Amino acid sequence: MKPWINKGMMLLFFVCIVVYLVWSAIHRPRVLVLQSYGLDYDWTRDVNNSIKKGFLGKPYDVQYHFMDTKTHSDPEFKYIAGSRARKRINNWKPDVLIAVDDNAQSLVAVCYMDSAKVNINNIRSAKNPAVRAIFGQCRKDHPDLKVVFVGIGAEPEDYGYNGQNNVTGILERMDHPALLETIIQIANVQKKSKMVVTAPIDDSTSGIYNLDGLQNLKKEAAPFGVTIQPQQIKTFAKWKQMVEKANKNADLLLISNYHTIKCNSSPKSARVSPGDLIAWTQANSSIPGLGGWGFYVTDGGMLSVAVSPFEQGEVAARLAIKILEGAKPSSLPIETTHQSIIFMNKALEQYYGLSLPRIYEAFARATDNFIPCKSKDCRIDIQQIKKIKENKRPATFCENSAVKRN
Repeated sequence: MKPWINKGMMLLFFVCIVVYLVWSAIHRPRVLVLQSYGLDYDWTRDVNNSIKKGFLGKPYDVQYHFMDTKTHSDPEFKYIAGSRARKRINNWKPDVLIAVDDNAQSLVAVCYMDSAKVNINNIRSAKNPAVRAIFGQCRKDHPDLKVVFVGIGAEPEDYGYNGQNNVTGILERMDHPALLETIIQIANVQKKSKMVVTAPIDDSTSGIYNLDGLQNLKKEAAPFGVTIQPQQIKTFAKWKQMVEKANKNADLLLISNYHTIKCNSSPKSARVSPGDLIAWTQANSSIPGLGGWGFYVTDGGMLSVAVSPFEQGEVAARLAIKILEGAKPSSLPIETTHQSIIFMNKALEQYYGLSLPRIYEAFARATDNFIPCKSKDCRIDIQQIKKIKENKRPATFCENSAVKRN
């Protein structure tokens, strides 16, 4: 065979390979991961990393979009964030939408539901005019889009997901039995037969739905001599009043959502930095705190029996892959939280004299969520905590230009 023929065949082979690779890249199934918040939020970062891990080695085109509605929680910003996300879906046309946390549902995912399958008047989220206005409006242009919801504190029917054939997902629920057992453990260590627990929560979309969970926990705890007092709080002034009242009347703080607490009641008010809020709370609270999510400890709290963000991400990726492999979303049962993770700050535990069962520390260490004392026997750490509490902490952060604003 002549040399020029060999070269021609090699060139043709190379061109065919390039064409095939380009065609494969263009036609790879597409997944858009829509995050309600930003990567500055521990929960979002962990869920996102877990989703990425689930798709490793899979022949799919996976992209990520962050709406940042935790930092910017005013209605105007959320409206724009939702519009931008829906525009990206229109332009990119994913096969599967993984919608993470409640705002991704109410601002975007509900737009792709079949409005004929539900009575919109019975949908809790549709009481919001902004949700009602978009419900089902995107279905006509995207009839084949499948939705996997992740991390929702609401019930599926609150978003009109009941009866839909294009939706499945995983619910996000605080681990009530583990939280209650921990509260009882703390009561036993403190030799108290009864416990009063103040449970503040913000008025974010997640906070509104998680308040239902706190009310249920209140009922579950009552037979054990535990009185849980849920309080929805919007401003730092109200948060301050809550801490001062809890110092007098409660034995424990149960902290869940607090990321949208504002400096004042104005819609355009500065948002109190979560780290500043928990640091102030630790300095001014005389009672220990227990969290339902890990970010409470990373922000400066003592202990969390936390919903696992890793489970949420793993399940989301697994469900999306099953759908891309041919499963109908309606054939995949909706799942719920089964895993919890312990986060622990040893110095604060020792300061409050709790000495909880060793399993708490062991679990936190095993998952790299343990904050040890800086000094060998924790004495220096405890002295530093005492000094901070004696000096209190002035609430000057709302005047700080570094505070994030809507």
